[in-house]
Parts: sequence; structure tokens; C-alpha cells
Amino acid sequence: MHTKEYSYATINRSLAAMRSFFLFLCKQTVIDANPCENLHALKRKKTVVPVLTSYEISDLLGLPDQSDLGRRDLAVLELLYATGIRASELVKLATVDLDCFNGCAVISDSEGEERIVPIGNRAVRALEQYIKQSRPQLYRNNTGAPHDYAFVNSKGGPLTDRSIRRILSKYVDMLALEQSVSPATIRQTFAVHMLNNGADFCSVQEMLGQLSLSQMLPSIEKERIRSVYKSAHPRA
Repeated sequence: MHTKEYSYATINRSLAAMRSFFLFLCKQTVIDANPCENLHALKRKKTVVPVLTSYEISDLLGLPDQSDLGRRDLAVLELLYATGIRASELVKLATVDLDCFNGCAVISDSEGEERIVPIGNRAVRALEQYIKQSRPQLYRNNTGAPHDYAFVNSKGGPLTDRSIRRILSKYVDMLALEQSVSPATIRQTFAVHMLNNGADFCSVQEMLGQLSLSQMLPSIEKERIRSVYKSAHPRA
């Protein structure tokens, strides 16, 4: 089955069904032994989210124009890369959650836990320009209930997770990148770029609001960790 490129889940379900079937035959004394007894489930390969290079990020952030929607898009992209924020967290941000004066954002996760994450100067500039100049123009078109969501669409309503994906996809397509890029890719890129430039694990974990980075780190990052260990441990 594996040679026919069935998924690991499909193969494991089939193995489980076969084991159960032959176990039933054993209990009914139709056969003496279960031929599938020693067949074990396949271990899933860990999927690695791709990472953009700093040059690709720079090119991506240079694409939005100076229209109101372009300024909004730049603010979204800058914030994704500056903080590693999830799309689901970004769309819930209120304007009061973005403290441009102190350069930080108050981010709430799906369970309501808050964390304060620094925002770099370039992201702050993009946010200030959008919030002061473009958001008021877009919000004027709002015909729904009044709201204070920071990021709005052309009709003044709040953005959704899907909106964030569409915004990102628009500019990724303009770059003609071979790999697919999602908000999770930018989140992964944020983590790896921070770690590769000397940030410690605990700080990155705190900024991401994530208990473990093990599933996010690609093999090249593991090599960096190994290199740090060899250079720092007295008996390495």
C-alpha cells in the first residue's frame, strides 16, 4: 500500500481493520494464529512548515501600494512577521491592543490567555499609517454594528481568518514563489529567524504563546542547536 502512495492514516486504518478481522477469526477458532499480530502502525512523518528567507520576506513586504487597502495589507503582513501572531489572533485585535507608542501588542489566544509581544519599528510605522490614515476611511463604509476591530475590509467590517489568507496569497502570487505560503509559514519564519539571530527559546515561546517549539523547528534549526551545544558545553 505504501508503494501506491496511500496516506499513513489510510494504511494504519487498513492495518487496524485487518488485525481486528483476524483476531475475530482466532476467537471463532477459524484460524490458529493472527497473521497480523506483529504488524505495527506506521509512524507519521513530521511535516515541516517551509520557511521564507529574509530576502523573500523583504520582497513580500515591499509589494503593497499606498492605497488604503495597500496600507492595511502592509500592516497585516508586517504584524504577522513582527510578532509571529496567528491569523485567528490577528483578526481579533482591537485598535487599543496595538500600542504603537510603546511598540507592543496585546495578543489573546483561543483560550483567552493574553501575552504582550514587542513590535519592531517598521511594523509600528506601517500600523500607525494604517490606523491613523487608512482605517478611518475604510471604516466609514461600515453598515453593520459598530466595532473596534483593528483590521477591516473595504466595507468597514472586520477581517476574517480567510481574509488574512487571501491578503497573504495575493502578494505571494506576485512573488511567484514555488512553495505555498500561509500565515503559519510566516509564524514559522518569525520563530526561525529569531532563533537564528540569537533569541533564546523561552523568549520565542513566550512571544508565540506556544508551549513547545519542537514541532515548528525544521532540521536546519536542529543543526544550529547542535552547533550551539558543541560550542557551549564543556564536555561536548
